[in-house]
Amino acid sequence: MNIPPKKDLAVFVALLALGSSFSLFAQPAPPPGQHWEVVPALTDDFHAFDASKWQLKHPYWNGRPPSTFSPDNVRFTIGLMQLQMTVADTNQSANWMHAACVASLNKSFTVGMYSETSVKVADLSATTSFWMQGDYSEIDVIENFGTVKSNAFRYAETAMMSNTHYFTNNWSKDIATSKQFTNPNQDRNTARFFTYGVWWKNNRTVIFYRDGVEVGQVTTGGDFNEAMYLFFDMEPMSWGPGS
Repeated sequence: MNIPPKKDLAVFVALLALGSSFSLFAQPAPPPGQHWEVVPALTDDFHAFDASKWQLKHPYWNGRPPSTFSPDNVRFTIGLMQLQMTVADTNQSANWMHAACVASLNKSFTVGMYSETSVKVADLSATTSFWMQGDYSEIDVIENFGTVKSNAFRYAETAMMSNTHYFTNNWSKDIATSKQFTNPNQDRNTARFFTYGVWWKNNRTVIFYRDGVEVGQVTTGGDFNEAMYLFFDMEPMSWGPGS
């Protein structure tokens, strides 16, 4: 039975895989007496770039060194959004790589929402990421590596890397909740499309999903009460896994 709109929860689905119909794969059951509704501003089949929903940049960050985001590194085909990394300087000086970022046009992701997307991770020593961020809080659904350079971090090739951050007192006092969820059969992240989902259930609870299965949840480092941008991007990492 439907309920008044003021009590509705919301659902986001972005299909990166081929196909034009929306399929809610990992969608959890809503609380009793409520139902899910699509949020058009955060829903797309990516047949083409839709400037009413997305921007081909990060609204307040140029990218992670040694790279910068470039709108030229985003492509749209039939039901597929492709992000890539390219070499900007063969001498590898300064920010010598160009990466890619697609962000929601507005801060439209809010508490109560569920979000999912189908992703095939790039086979690079860089992260393919699906995440949300506001002024003091962040939800990293995935920061997945395709390959790593260090044996000590080999686990990252076969794991869903998820996190939240709470940084009201700036990043130096960030409270993080890092999680690693090993893929079934230890499949590499690059092996196929995985569907990754997140339910921002309430201001202290974030639940992560992979291929229709809840893999874990976290209690955030503080109250997540703000609206967030939604991002897809690629980033090189200079720490353990290497770039």
